[in-house]
Amino acid sequence: VDHSQILLSLGDLPGLPNAEIERVSGFRLELKWEKSYSRKISFEDQLMLVVYCPDLKMTDGFIGGIKRNALKCEFDFDERMAGYDVEVYLGVTSSDRKKIANSVYLGRLRP
Repeated sequence: VDHSQILLSLGDLPGLPNAEIERVSGFRLELKWEKSYSRKISFEDQLMLVVYCPDLKMTDGFIGGIKRNALKCEFDFDERMAGYDVEVYLGVTSSDRKKIANSVYLGRLRP
């Protein structure tokens, strides 16, 4: 499977510019992005984060709770994935869930 080709969401809401991900511990990741300037967005838009471990066939993540204007977030994913590579995907949805952005593959994080 080419994980970089997987699309989890498709829409015309602008995504998060220059999003970067880092694994800061075995099961904690840190995500940062730049401020968006577009009439199509709301600072109330919310993140969708998916962490997938191919070896364990496990997924973790969230939809909502972190807003576009936060510019960063930390997430503790399932501890069982701590010693494994994980694939990370990011999306954005409007707070009312009527709009969504194309998901973005952020890459593979190694333990």
